[in-house]
Amino acid sequence: MPACVFGAAQAIPRATLPMFLRVGFAASQHVCRPEQPEAGDQQHQLQQKQLQSSKQQPVWKLYKSKWIVPVRFLVRAKVFQLLGGGSIGLILAGITMQQVAIGDIVALSALAGGMVAASCCLWYYSRRYVGEMGLLLPDRRHVRFSVLDFWGNREDNDIPLDKLVPPFKDVRPKEIQRIASQLLFPLNVTGDRQYYLSIQAGNILEPQVLFSILKGEYDPKQTPDQQQGFVQQMAAADLNSKSTRTVSQQQQQ
Repeated sequence: MPACVFGAAQAIPRATLPMFLRVGFAASQHVCRPEQPEAGDQQHQLQQKQLQSSKQQPVWKLYKSKWIVPVRFLVRAKVFQLLGGGSIGLILAGITMQQVAIGDIVALSALAGGMVAASCCLWYYSRRYVGEMGLLLPDRRHVRFSVLDFWGNREDNDIPLDKLVPPFKDVRPKEIQRIASQLLFPLNVTGDRQYYLSIQAGNILEPQVLFSILKGEYDPKQTPDQQQGFVQQMAAADLNSKSTRTVSQQQQQ
């Protein structure tokens, strides 16, 4: 027991001494015992450590968008657009106290509303437009979607492969070609947002692996040589469609 407790105990009557000693002993235990983090804090710290460790893992890049630089510029420019909309709002708040034509107020209100709506649309698609896609190494069981946050900075979202809904699963090769030829096509993730991928405006670094993931046939234990069947089917379907169109054109002539 600390010495300060014994010194204070000598000036206390004998009747109250045992109770004082018990209180002092409990207080000394409370002071000397290190603070234990709560269960919620421990879980939060564990999640932060897991997040930091996942950010440091090497990534096998499969896809990279060609438009990510201009999209980032637009997303960062929308901040100034929002500032402009806010300044127009202040102007509207000032002129409502004066005698101003209703048409001017409506025009300024429409301008401010349009600026805010455009900024919200940019923010919506920037959080979903995939600038880069890859697999986390060495397990290759998590896919990383790199998007942009509100300020135009990079945001990496790591998603388990079993949460990704394959858009090309049980789809014929011709239908896959039609979907892939679109400017953007959606990628649904269970329990997360909907992402958008653009094969037409992107660099496909690993076509075998990327298309096997989109079809739901990717196996992390397989080697790249075992995953070329789907790409060969796509090439054969493309060749058959070109030959069919050539034959039909010749018949028309």
